[in-house]
Amino acid sequence: MMQHFRTAEGSDKKEDLDKARVYYSDEYECFNEFKEATNGTLYQHKKIDVNLDNQDMVASMCKNFEVIELPLESNQRKPRYTYKYYDKEYKSLKEVNKKGVYITLEIHFNTILDLIPYYPYIVSSMFSNDNQKIVYISDEPYTVEERDNMLKVGYAGSLGMYEYYTKKLQEHYIEVVQRYYTPNPNALEYEEVEFENKDFADEYVGKLKNKIDPRFPVKWYWEENGKEVVKDYWSDPEIIDYEKGIIKAHTYNIERYSNKMTVKYYIYQTPKQYLE
Repeated sequence: MMQHFRTAEGSDKKEDLDKARVYYSDEYECFNEFKEATNGTLYQHKKIDVNLDNQDMVASMCKNFEVIELPLESNQRKPRYTYKYYDKEYKSLKEVNKKGVYITLEIHFNTILDLIPYYPYIVSSMFSNDNQKIVYISDEPYTVEERDNMLKVGYAGSLGMYEYYTKKLQEHYIEVVQRYYTPNPNALEYEEVEFENKDFADEYVGKLKNKIDPRFPVKWYWEENGKEVVKDYWSDPEIIDYEKGIIKAHTYNIERYSNKMTVKYYIYQTPKQYLE
């Protein structure tokens, strides 16, 4: 909510903000700026027990962890390993797990509804570079952490606070949906698109005439006898660029139906602002 400040009248001009005693923000506007600044990604450090099944995955998700395969000795069939974590070598999984290994998880979000579940998480660290924000959040919601800590010292009242926050967060979902996710029927568009094979990953690319509203999904559309019908399909169109209206279809869709298909989508309209 601190991404974009406005006055009570909605102005974001510097001279007006300098005179204002209170700043206001619109949640959806701030979300869009936060999404752009973070490239729609949050990060999370998570402790993980390393085993033979996941050790290669852990190495790929933690640049400071290395799996070292030892040369096979005579009459030895199973490979042997040692491990390096922050330049210190460990002879076994037991040793390295006693130390504790942390991997970095990427949390991707596209809409504000994707981000709301992470509102209760604390920002553990954040830094910016060239207008890009790298944001790390805690590995569990603060509400859960606070509840569990209070239970450890014999205070059951934390259960009520946890339930209260959970209820308020659910109410906020409803509020956000009512404010920003009630589509304008006049913006609904049905458009036949010709998809061109771009020869990468068996994908076909097409371009719509209008800017796509990212709040609402783009769907395939079929009509029989003047009514919309649902057909078996592998996937919805995937969005490459909302601004330019570029979408792509998997080769399965093209082979099953045609390289000309109709899509159902909403043309972008600037949402109303709710300053708080």
